[in-house]
This record gives sequence, C-alpha cells and structure tokens, in this order.
Amino acid sequence: MIQRRALGHLNREPLYNTRAVAQQTNVPPDTFRAWERRYGIPRPFRTSGNQRLYSERDIGVVAWLRDRTAEGMTISQAVQRLRLEHPDILRDATSAPEYGGDERAPNASSRLEELQQRLVDALMDFDDFGSDRILDETIAQFSVEEACLSVIRPALCDIGDRWERGEIPAGLEHFATRVIMRRLSLIFNMVGGVSGRGKVVAVCAPGEEHEVGLMMLSIFLGRRNWRVI
Repeated sequence: MIQRRALGHLNREPLYNTRAVAQQTNVPPDTFRAWERRYGIPRPFRTSGNQRLYSERDIGVVAWLRDRTAEGMTISQAVQRLRLEHPDILRDATSAPEYGGDERAPNASSRLEELQQRLVDALMDFDDFGSDRILDETIAQFSVEEACLSVIRPALCDIGDRWERGEIPAGLEHFATRVIMRRLSLIFNMVGGVSGRGKVVAVCAPGEEHEVGLMMLSIFLGRRNWRVI
C-alpha cells in the first residue's frame, strides 16, 4: 500500500496496472477510467500494447478524489478543488468538457441505462442503501446533469408509470421519491449558496406536490452560479 504523502512528492514512474490501482484505492476501474475520459485525471502511461500503467502520483490522485467524493463533493467539484490546491500536478493535464453529449464515450449511453435499471431495481426492493450506492457510482462517473436527466428522472418516471398502472403500491413510489430527494437535497446544499449571477426564487406551481423536477432545476442553476432560494 502506498503511504499517504503530499501528492507532489509521489513518484511519477508508471509501474502499476489497473488492477493494482483498484486494489490500493478501493475505487472500481470503471470509475477512475471515467474520470480519465471526462477530466483527464489520472493520466496513465500507455504501453506499446495499449496497456495502462499508473504511477504512485496517479494512485494518490485517485485516492484524493475518492476521499473528497466520500465527503459529499461531486466529482466535478473535487476535480476543481484538486486543480486549485495542486496546480503543479495538473499543469500538463487537459480535461474533457464537463457537459456535452457529443463528448461521451461510445459505451456511456449503455452505462447510463444500466445504472438507471439498477436504481429502479434497488428502489423496487425498498433498498435505500443499495440505491445510495448506485447514486454514488453514477455521480462519480458522470456529471450531475447526466445523473439527473439520464438516470434519476427516467428511474422515477418508470416507477411512477408502474404506480399508475396499479402494479406497485403508493408507498413504494413515496419511498423512491424520498430516497431521491434526500440525495438531491445533499447536492443542492453544496451548490446552492453562490450568487455570482443573481438570485432565483424556485417554487412549485399551485397544487403541484412533486418537487423532484424543481430540485433538479435548482441544482442546475446553482451549478451555474445562481443563488437559488
């Protein structure tokens, strides 16, 4: 196990394969490969056979991002903080755009569909811990916007449609909404305090009892420097 040292002091020689990184950080390979595609972090060396080799510094960066997301940051926020606190490490790194469907990896859509179905299955089983793990995995690999629009929203629509058809009880739909709102509220509390572009008052229309869509909109605005109240 690599000892915890300042990131800038970690060795840059590429020695470790993907499995070693996963073992030392407890971060799934799919997750840190997604970070690599989207943000250019970490930046493994490629052998002549196209095998990834990572350095101690790469492993340290993966562990650092893991710790920040465990504290409640989104991965994009963690990367921004890494750039501020360790600019020397990322000086040569080029990050992929945070948004934009055209920049997705070829298998991103199928991955989002898989996460959506897993979330539906967990919610249908009243598995709040499993649902939270799937949401953690989703937000670690994709932007908040993609998580909301391509995983959370269709999952809730699926469950809502089943309730309307009489296939599930109302209590299950309420449970699913409560689990999702708990996570969205956590994200909103991290992004909703900035007022660089002004204030937005977000309220539901009269008679509207569902707040998930409004909460998503509030998060999107907060991530674009609006203060939502």
